[in-house]
Amino acid sequence: MTIINSILYFGITIGILVIIHELGHFLAAKFSGMKVDRFSLGFPPRAFGFRWASEKLQQKFYKEIVATITLTPAFQVIHQKLAEQKFSTSKELSLIFLSTVFGIEDDDKTEKSKTDDADMRPSAHLVMYDEKFPSNTSKEFKDELFNLLSNDQQLLDDFIEYVDISGKESFKQYYATDYCLSWLPIGGFVKVSGMIDESMDTEFLNRPPKPWEFRARPLWQRMLVISAGVIMNLILAVLIFWYLNFSQGRTVLQTTEISVRSNSNAIKSGFIKKDKILKINDREITNWNDLLEAQQIALANNEYNGKIRYDILRNGIAQSLYIQNSYINDTFGIYPHGILPKVGAVEPGKPADKIGLRSNDVIISVNNADVDFFILSESIRRNANTSINLGWLRNGERMNGTVTVLPEGRIGISLDTSNTVSVQHIQYSVFEALPAGIAYGVQITKLSYENIWHLISGNASIKNSLAGPVRIAQMSAQAAESGLNGFLAFVGLLSISLAILNIFPFPALDGGHLMFLIYEGIFRREVPAKVKLVVQQAGFYMLLLLMAFILFNDIANL
Repeated sequence: MTIINSILYFGITIGILVIIHELGHFLAAKFSGMKVDRFSLGFPPRAFGFRWASEKLQQKFYKEIVATITLTPAFQVIHQKLAEQKFSTSKELSLIFLSTVFGIEDDDKTEKSKTDDADMRPSAHLVMYDEKFPSNTSKEFKDELFNLLSNDQQLLDDFIEYVDISGKESFKQYYATDYCLSWLPIGGFVKVSGMIDESMDTEFLNRPPKPWEFRARPLWQRMLVISAGVIMNLILAVLIFWYLNFSQGRTVLQTTEISVRSNSNAIKSGFIKKDKILKINDREITNWNDLLEAQQIALANNEYNGKIRYDILRNGIAQSLYIQNSYINDTFGIYPHGILPKVGAVEPGKPADKIGLRSNDVIISVNNADVDFFILSESIRRNANTSINLGWLRNGERMNGTVTVLPEGRIGISLDTSNTVSVQHIQYSVFEALPAGIAYGVQITKLSYENIWHLISGNASIKNSLAGPVRIAQMSAQAAESGLNGFLAFVGLLSISLAILNIFPFPALDGGHLMFLIYEGIFRREVPAKVKLVVQQAGFYMLLLLMAFILFNDIANL
């Protein structure tokens, strides 16, 4: 059940983040008037989906292709000849006349399969409908029009697009967006027409840009489309933090006394239970929030050559510990002392119910070893399929019982906290919660960039700092077990991480695309398409190698 829960909550978490991220690209592209070929959750091959486009979009593309064709020199010659024959009085009427007497026939007569490229238009050629010309039209005039239209490749390509856009079914097949699910669950993508992206499609480079293509739009619109996914992830995080601040406020634990997880880096570094932390790198600590912030600032400043100085009070005696920077992460192993696990709900028929545990009981020991809120779940999980002795308090009375842990590492309870430390609770109004949420989002973003710098500079361990799908799945399940707010907080933090990862100036990421556009804005010329393609391919394969390393690291740390 633990594995199933991890997979389920991993899917929900990643699904939310990917949908929001790709929705940003999608909405920005639509806002900018670009053609979106595909909105996919997952990477190809395509599994299933549907195609849809509005009549408004069809009308927009129709106007754009008409404007493109009527500016073509070859078409202007055709229009002049039609006007001389009294067949047309305007350029648009000339175009309508041409679409009446000429048609498009696909070169490929075989039935197209439902593959990822099923929406690609096959090559086509021009056909003439003699019977649709006015009866008094000479054969020479018909042939002249045919030759003028078919011999100019740009005009012919535009005319084919005009015919496709004018037809309801052909517009849906070639211009509507394909909303689909794909088989490889490693993210998602929005394919914007006229852009070199993960699909490595370069066929469009062989023809002039169309008005609805990415490459034809102004620089600021292209930068907006590239940045919109990151912007949406940041907005999601701020909205989550806004809601959490408003719904539950902010809790400040008025303690710096610690509990220490066994076999952790904190133990290896010399910390013991009930140490009181006074300063971190000479920064005074008065509460747990100060402690967390001071750790991150110390990591950023790196004042002690890869170590952090903790001034502590132990049994009334002041002393200092120097801890390696690489140890300071989510597995370091120190927690505020005095936060005990309180039983929230008991599932009927489960082991906890059978030994008489009730809501509001406070669990204090497992196998006669003291536990707190932060290590209870781990203590139970590592005893799956075995019997353990639990000790708990009920209205001040100590009780105990032996319980057999389920195979998935549970005994059938939800947990809340029982604090023995002073807690300051700050409640926000709906208007106060928003700036507090933004400030928290900015703080997390800043700390995340500092952590990236530590990785690059070698002051933090890549092995301990990078979480892949396995660890994210585990953390998703653990966050979900803590309740809706805990799960939302985790999604908010991960959303910021995804935004920072994507805006990083690395090929194949949004930041890599953005660097190409910044170069274009500075030097007033595009990066050559061949260079973009090579860089994209190299970046994509490097990302695959990195993902493989992170996945291997996840599995090795199980």
